[in-house]
Amino acid sequence: VTGEKFFVALVRHLARSLGVRYALVSECVNAMRDRVRALAYWANERWVPSFEYDVRDTTCEGVIKEGRLFTFPDRVQELFPKMEALKAMNAVSYMGIPLFGGSEEPVGHLFIMDDKPLADHGRIKYILSLFAARASVELERMHSQKTLKEAEIRFRTAVEATRDCVIVTDVHEIITYANPAML
Repeated sequence: VTGEKFFVALVRHLARSLGVRYALVSECVNAMRDRVRALAYWANERWVPSFEYDVRDTTCEGVIKEGRLFTFPDRVQELFPKMEALKAMNAVSYMGIPLFGGSEEPVGHLFIMDDKPLADHGRIKYILSLFAARASVELERMHSQKTLKEAEIRFRTAVEATRDCVIVTDVHEIITYANPAML
């Protein structure tokens, strides 16, 4: 699967393979990287619809702002007392890793959270990094596809609006497109 379905499958499989209650993959919504959009969120064995949130004073802030892995293996609520959501989730532990785009700046992040301490940090870090690498590639593919689609719309709009005759042929010189002026 690709796109949104990919991210839903990714967080579900990540949570199940690590035996954790929560897994989320996000993308940054602005250049300041102070707000993210959840592309997929798996919570308590179910998918949660997309939402946005500010990263300031959250477990995710360092991951997004500093672009590195952060682990809080125990007592995460004590470390982030302003995060009301941690209490509601009965969160005890957290591990988050950035997703990088072609610019080598964080473009999002992937995290897991659980209601018990994280036991095998090395194993979890390894698995999380594999999932993050694949998520980064998919996010980059989606952004490239969106950019290509937008360029195609701009080109088609310009070609269809011109008074000049434009035709496109394939390698066998068969016409595959003619603009309105040509018709």
